[in-house]
Order: sequence, then structure tokens, then C-alpha cells
Amino acid sequence: MVESGGDLHAERIAGHWLSPYGFGIGVAWWRGAGQEREVMLFSDRPVYRPKDVVHLKAIARDWQREGLTVPGTLSGTLRCVDSRGDRFLETNVVFSALGTADETIVLPSKPLGAYHVEFRVGEREFQHSFRVEAYEPDAFEVSVGARPSYSADEAIALPISTKYFMGRPLTRARVHWSAGISAHEFAPKGFDAFWFGTQVNDDRLVPNVEARFVSGEATLTDQTNLVIDPGLLPDTSAPGPRDVMFSVNVLDLNQKSVRRDAQFIRHSSAFYLGLKKLPNVVRAGEPLPIRVMAVAADGSPWKEPVNFTVTLRRVEWQTVRVLTAGYSPGYRSEPLLTNIVSREFRTAIVRRTDDGWDTESPATNETGVVPPVPGQYLL
Repeated sequence: MVESGGDLHAERIAGHWLSPYGFGIGVAWWRGAGQEREVMLFSDRPVYRPKDVVHLKAIARDWQREGLTVPGTLSGTLRCVDSRGDRFLETNVVFSALGTADETIVLPSKPLGAYHVEFRVGEREFQHSFRVEAYEPDAFEVSVGARPSYSADEAIALPISTKYFMGRPLTRARVHWSAGISAHEFAPKGFDAFWFGTQVNDDRLVPNVEARFVSGEATLTDQTNLVIDPGLLPDTSAPGPRDVMFSVNVLDLNQKSVRRDAQFIRHSSAFYLGLKKLPNVVRAGEPLPIRVMAVAADGSPWKEPVNFTVTLRRVEWQTVRVLTAGYSPGYRSEPLLTNIVSREFRTAIVRRTDDGWDTESPATNETGVVPPVPGQYLL
């Protein structure tokens, strides 16, 4: 709806390539005819042995405009297919009044590999897959003593504990470890009204945090415990928490190997700044309501005020001619950033609300951070 004075006009958004999402307007895309029904299939395990029993469950729901509803009388056909594409079971299934059904499937003795279940209800087909493998129990135990998170000034030391099931320790076993580090989204509970970290998905404006990988080797002895220091120092070039997926593989003298994984967070800072969410589109010439709070790495409000700098830059895109493969000409867009204003602020006073945490409303929104003309800006 477009309104100007006493004139109100309904305009088709799709005709102007304007996305409602860019204006903070939620859109629910309705499903086409015949796709209102959904069936969720799941089993009790993701992997089985030959001749094991699979307990399969199905939950059916219908999408209506008022939400999800339980369908009425419902039945379907269940087919089970092995890794070679051969069907070894076909049966009819009747749903209960609650829109659920369950089936017990006895697996054949072979072959191994990926199996899948085909469940046909009306004209639609739903699938679920699992694996059948001839796996064996681990030859020994391996554990990694990792905590859920580590602070910025804390050294990471991961003790590796190994032993056979009768209690005898492993000796002269080879250990290979690796750690994958990637960006972690800091989203503390109770601060849903604030942005943390970068909200820019264009790496031409703000470089993305690149995932990195480190690895090493060691040898177990019966004299001392093995403690691994992966050397994960905080990244000062792009501060922010990091997800770490640590994996250790132990190979004993009998050439039996066991792998264990551990996941934890490596913090780069004692606290992080959160910006009160701004609309995606603002009016040129009006000040931006800058409201920032500091939140400790454990998700609690930071007790001391923090000084911070706000810089507003205007983004203008320039088309640059480049030489591509085969010496043919091409073009790319490069941003030209112009500083508009830079000001010092202090984090706002924090108050408790029914939904979590918020900042005290300032007496005025005259922050001095004003986009002067229409266009794209980087804050």
C-alpha cells in the first residue's frame, strides 16, 4: 500500500522487483495444490547391522491457513529398498486418529550399504534413509577432556585418555589429531533485539572469516598422560568467537583405530558489542538510533560501561573492466567507500524486560550519525 496525503494506492510489489523482506515484512509462500500434506519419517537409529530390526515412525500433518492440522482417515503404502535397489518389503500402513503410524522392519542378511524407505500417501511419496553395516565394537576406549568453551586469555590443553576395556593402558600408540576452526554466531539468550557480529554478507565490503585447519601427531606412552595443545590463539584481525571441531584418531599396535570428536567454542574477547537492530531501509537526513550494549562471553550483561566508535560510510559501486580467462574482456563491481561521520559513544544502561534485556531509552535520538542522501551505507 502506498499512501501520500489523502491518496491511498495498492501497488503490485513483484512488478517493481521490490522484496518485502528488505522492508522487514514477513512473507509466507503458500504451497501449491496437492502439496498441503507432509509426512515426517524417522527411525530409532541411523545405522544397523544385517538382520537387525528397524523401528520406523511416521507423523502426518496437513498445512492449512490456520496452521498444522491432524488429517482424517489416512493410509499409505510402505516399500523398503536395499543398497542394490531391490525391494525386500512392501506393506500397507494405516494411520491412527492422531496422524501417526509405526512399522517394524526386519533387515535382510545382505547387502551392506545405504537403504531407503519409500512411503506413498495418495499421489505424494516421502522417503527416509539409513545404513546397514557390519560394524564391530571399538577395540579400546578414547576420551577427550574438552570443556564447552574457553575464554580469550585461557590456554587450551586437551587431555587424551585411552585404555583397553579391561583397564590396561595403551602404549606406543600413534595419535593423529586435527582441529577445524570456523566462525561462531554469538547469540546470547535474552538479547534477541540486538545484532552481534557482522550482518554484512558481501565479502567485498566486510571480509568473511575464513575457516582454517590445524593438525599434528603424537605417541602415547605408559609413563605420562597425553595433553594436546592445538595452539588456537584468538584471531585479533577479526575478533569473534570461533567454533572448533577437534578430532583425534588413535592407532594401537594391533592396527586397530578409534576416533573421538569434541566440539567447543574459543572466545576472542571478554565481551562482545550488540547493536540494537535497525530497519533495513531508513529515511535520508534522519539520525540513526544508535543503541549498543556490551555482553560478556558467558551471555550476561557486561557490568562496566564501554567506549566504542561508530563509523558511517557510503557505498558506491564502480564497474571495472577486467581480463578473464582466454584473454576475453569482462566486468566486475568494486565498492568505493566514503567516510561520512565517525563518533565516539559509550554503551547504554541495561535494564531487564519481560522478554530479556534491553537498553534505557535515550532522551533524544540526535546521535549525529546521519545518512545525508539516499543510497547504500555501511555502519
